[in-house]
Amino acid sequence: MAIAGSRCMMLDRFVFHRGDEEEGSPFLDGSVAPLRASSHTSLCKKFGILFLLAEPPAISRFYMRWPDGIKSEDAKGTELVAAHCDLVLFRLTSFGRLGMDGCLPIIQDYFICVASCETKPSLQLKRLLVCNKPMIFPFGEGEEKAVAEQRVFFLDTVGLIRGHGESVEAEFAVAQLAMVSEIPGTLKMEAEVCVFRSLVSGNDGDGKWDVRKIPIDHKEDEHKELYYWSTDAVITFNFCICWINYYRGGMLVYDVLEEKPQILYL
Repeated sequence: MAIAGSRCMMLDRFVFHRGDEEEGSPFLDGSVAPLRASSHTSLCKKFGILFLLAEPPAISRFYMRWPDGIKSEDAKGTELVAAHCDLVLFRLTSFGRLGMDGCLPIIQDYFICVASCETKPSLQLKRLLVCNKPMIFPFGEGEEKAVAEQRVFFLDTVGLIRGHGESVEAEFAVAQLAMVSEIPGTLKMEAEVCVFRSLVSGNDGDGKWDVRKIPIDHKEDEHKELYYWSTDAVITFNFCICWINYYRGGMLVYDVLEEKPQILYL
């Protein structure tokens, strides 16, 4: 992670929890951890975050605090998902209210942190819209055979990318590789990606989710490799989001912020 106006920092992938009542808590002293912010989930649960910075090669930490306390049903987990330039993406997973069908909906709230030290240390926190785009699974021919289910974002399928330049008017994107499937009647494969785009300077509620099916640029003899695709990791490289399959030794490269995005298989 690179903080605007400062050097890079190494960030621990674990999320730490610590309350005000604990002696020496960084939440008590703004001079110890000036990069802090607060917000609330889509279920109106308040929380605070801060970065406890350390000069490399020491590891900086991401802390979480629930000022009103927390119940097991309020938040099932906080996870750091990705970082690129001065942006950090994390998510909170909660359970919604029990539905008439007896199902307990899973709510995944994504937040973007924008860190800066240009004049004084500051941290902006933005909650992304909850994605309401379902996943459609075909179980035969015809629309009547398709099944729609709630879209769940597995951790190793979601990537983050910041647009060119350091301006807050630059765009950022969050992209999930949902599935790789065969284009009917061909030996070509396509990827379904769920993408959120907004401005770095945007507020809660700005931007939107969009589901796209994009043909994968691959050789004919690579069809079988992609047919059994599974994602093991995701990174950002050269303004592209890259999904990696370690077993096959392959990578899908997605230039998500381009005018006509493409996906290349390497």
